[in-house]
Amino acid sequence: MNRPIYFFTGFLDSGKTSSIKRTLEDPRFTEGEKTLIICLEEGDEVYDEGFLKATNSAVEYIEFEDFNNEVFKKLDEYHKPDRMFIEFNGMRDDRELLFRQFPCEYEIAQVICTIDASKFRLYVSNMSQFMFNHVSVASMVVLNRYEDADFKYLRNNIKTMNRTAPILLEDNTGQMYDLPVSDLFDPNNLDISDDDYGLFYMDVVENVPRYKDANVKFNGFMIESKGDDAIVGRYAMVCCANDMQRLAMKVKGLKNKMQVGKYYHIEGTIRVKKVLKGILLYIEGKNATEIDKPEQEYVSFS
Repeated sequence: MNRPIYFFTGFLDSGKTSSIKRTLEDPRFTEGEKTLIICLEEGDEVYDEGFLKATNSAVEYIEFEDFNNEVFKKLDEYHKPDRMFIEFNGMRDDRELLFRQFPCEYEIAQVICTIDASKFRLYVSNMSQFMFNHVSVASMVVLNRYEDADFKYLRNNIKTMNRTAPILLEDNTGQMYDLPVSDLFDPNNLDISDDDYGLFYMDVVENVPRYKDANVKFNGFMIESKGDDAIVGRYAMVCCANDMQRLAMKVKGLKNKMQVGKYYHIEGTIRVKKVLKGILLYIEGKNATEIDKPEQEYVSFS
């Protein structure tokens, strides 16, 4: 069996070191395995000798530019660990390391992105490409310093960057909690404004049973056709034009009344159908009225 690498990413002082230390101190995770921590970024938190001895761990501080497969092999031969934890540099693109072919029968087991929730809005506004790089590759997103956080804003922006990764809250004791989710829309009154389309889309795909058979009205443009169906929706610009995410739904029964590239006010009913690969979400269309292109074509989650 390949030895696991646990990859921790996020900005400087986002809680990577603290999260690694709490993980290795957790008796549910550690049963005497030898761990090598490769730290490609130094923050305020350190791995002291007492911690390393208690958790059967060793740490190596390396500049990213110097970390290649030859160095990897030497560290593996010297420490002979059962697993590795890599603390990544928050100002690099994670793919520079994740897409490498690791030697010595190692493989990435999990990618954990830590985020200081109190600074999330600032990072999205000013360092969006780096935030997207970190979140989009994560298999888990961990939020800390979340007091007074806008959980709706956090959830919907993170889910736009990575729809599949679970989002967890971590308090200062290391206890994990599910992200609280309140009801955003009333299924009995789904007249969705342009400003709310992004929030609505993310909520309906996350909570499909809640919206089953609900009547809905929304604006979107016909992106393409698939067979007898129209694909209708909007685009969300996560960080730049190269990272636009399509937020679209299949609309049945209205294809002949619509043209690709034009905007429409859609009325229909949300349907859910079981299929071999899970469930199919679509809109059973009732009416499509052509409208003018909105002033702001890209949706947001503020």
